[in-house]
Amino acid sequence: MSYDITLALSGGTPTYTWSVVPGSPALPDGLVLTPSTGNISGTPTTTGTRLTEFKLQDSKGDSVQKVLSITVNIAPTPLTILTNSLPSGSINQPYAVALSPTGGTTPYTWGLKAGSSPLPSGLTLSNNGIISGTPTVTKTATHTFTLTDATSLTVEKALQLAIRATPLSIMTTSLPQGTANQSYSATLAATGGTGAYTWGLAGGSPALPTGLTLNPSTGAISGIPTGTSSTNYTFTVTDQTPPTPQTATRTLQLIIGGAPPDLIITTNSSLPSGMVTQSYNNVTLTSTGGTGTKTWDISSGSLPIGLNLSSSGVIAGTPTTPGTSSPTFRVRDSGTPQDTTTKSLSITINLPSAPNITTTSLPAGSFNVAYNQTVSVTGGVGSLVWGVTSGSLPPGLDLNASNGNISGTPTSAGSFSFALRVTDQIPQSDQQNFTIAINASTPPSITSPSSLQAGTVNQPYPNTQLTATGGTQPYFWSVNPALPNGLTFNPSSGVISGTPLSGSNGNSLHEFTVTDSTMPINQQGRKKLSLTVIANVTPVTITTTSLPNGTVGQSYNAPELTASGGTSPYNWSRNNGSPLPQGLRLSASGSITGTPTTAGTTSTTFGVQDSTIPNQQSATKSLSITISAESSPLTITTRSLPDGRRNQPYADTLEASGGLPPYTWSVTPPLPTGLTLAPTTGELSGTPTTTSNIRHDFTVRDSANQTNTRELRLRIRNTSDDD
Repeated sequence: MSYDITLALSGGTPTYTWSVVPGSPALPDGLVLTPSTGNISGTPTTTGTRLTEFKLQDSKGDSVQKVLSITVNIAPTPLTILTNSLPSGSINQPYAVALSPTGGTTPYTWGLKAGSSPLPSGLTLSNNGIISGTPTVTKTATHTFTLTDATSLTVEKALQLAIRATPLSIMTTSLPQGTANQSYSATLAATGGTGAYTWGLAGGSPALPTGLTLNPSTGAISGIPTGTSSTNYTFTVTDQTPPTPQTATRTLQLIIGGAPPDLIITTNSSLPSGMVTQSYNNVTLTSTGGTGTKTWDISSGSLPIGLNLSSSGVIAGTPTTPGTSSPTFRVRDSGTPQDTTTKSLSITINLPSAPNITTTSLPAGSFNVAYNQTVSVTGGVGSLVWGVTSGSLPPGLDLNASNGNISGTPTSAGSFSFALRVTDQIPQSDQQNFTIAINASTPPSITSPSSLQAGTVNQPYPNTQLTATGGTQPYFWSVNPALPNGLTFNPSSGVISGTPLSGSNGNSLHEFTVTDSTMPINQQGRKKLSLTVIANVTPVTITTTSLPNGTVGQSYNAPELTASGGTSPYNWSRNNGSPLPQGLRLSASGSITGTPTTAGTTSTTFGVQDSTIPNQQSATKSLSITISAESSPLTITTRSLPDGRRNQPYADTLEASGGLPPYTWSVTPPLPTGLTLAPTTGELSGTPTTTSNIRHDFTVRDSANQTNTRELRLRIRNTSDDD
């Protein structure tokens, strides 16, 4: 940066002459002194401090000298926003990005320029330049960000931020082949988007094969196809992205074939190997072709001793003898005639690995305090035998030769080294060296609390102090596994505190450990305590207010029972065996189905239980179902309609019989302009304003959901027409 300053003077007789005293340090590099004015100017090229002695002489020859300090600092860099672009985000997905500054003087303060487009709903900008949150809307906009340093210098930059909906796509890439006149089931799958999906067939796509349907809510294709086909269908899925839902399509081929192909065993000729005395991983034999259920057995040879084959083709068990077997497996289908095929498969059973001692060290004990510790081992065959091969156990302790347990009451303090060997039945063996330190003092033990108080999600947990006695203080605390999310355990004080967070509800068992300061080997005490965190949920209630009536001998259809509150899913039942009308049944999902066999009104007390952990909630409610006696078929008895005249009042009433009243009426195509059909009474009325002479389909529906349709001609003539 440029430098410019003029030295000041007083007294003397003009004119004056300025100079740097010979031998004095020169001015900083890049600066020069003007002798006639005393001005120092230029652009310094090096940093540092110079002590330069200046001389001032007037016109009479009088002079004066003075040492002055000039310091050259590093020039500050300009204040700049380095961020040139913002990553795009997705709706309802966490977003976080930090804006990057440079130059100026810290600390910095960030903001949005007045009048700039606000950030998308759900996002905020902090003073330290972090954009974070979970956006709740899709939006693409340019925002002007401001950066202010400690000297109030401000710069700004416009950056575009795009929040997009998660792309919606159909994941299913192929449909399983079906067989004519056999049950078919497949479910389409999608990913991305927002909210619930709605499935359908695209415009122009052919309809599914006769007998198959597509569930618009689940994407399930099911039914029994009645013929063969091989057709491409274009499926659509639509989400609920605001403000404009997304739609994805995919064309998939659906083949409905004829008779199934020949039955073939597809399992590789070599089956996975196994180990003696170790459970054989359930291996399932596979086949293709055939019809219906497949049944497996062995037609010749045998499996290794200890293994069995189920009729469903699963090989399982625990082999007891090494070797290789090659039995011939047979599979039969359930077709008529039955298809059968065989294949020889080999299976090898190996000896397991030698025993391996996995314990690497043993905990310290205390003088005259009971000690119990088991040395762990993996591998080996059959029963194992343990022994001490060198050194000796602490006095008072013994080794169990059959299970590797070291137990007893130490009678001497000190450090004792020894070697243990374990041998299996082959025999194979492993050896490990150990040292047990026996301390002279009593180890610490956790004395309180005896149980932990239950907590509630999003409510502060009462501070709980764990206490211990014995050993040598100070104590150090730990817990395993970690406490539920939101709770902490202080390792120095042994205090549990915090607020359980959402999702942490349930029962959990924790082992608390206190470690003392005994030297040279710390001693420990342990205690297991159960902690319950209760979900903060609303009570469960049954929201269904009434159930539809039914008719003897007719299938009963009612909406599923509904509930609110608590934690879904719900489980439904009849409280204390409360009865339903004969012929009806209640599923666990709340569906009432069946065909009633007896007329009458039944009051049923329904019970619902939610899935709240650990304490499930329940509710009951009594609802009545009226079953009417079997009715005659629903029939429209009106045979014809009287003619009407344009611009003159018209009135007539349709009549029906049978079924289960009350009735509901409808008509297609629409009536002439000016006429209406009362849906509850079947009355045709109004003043027609146009002539008409067409046939209409009148439909009546009863309360049991039966329908009957009759075609009737309705003629509206001009007022001037002759009768």
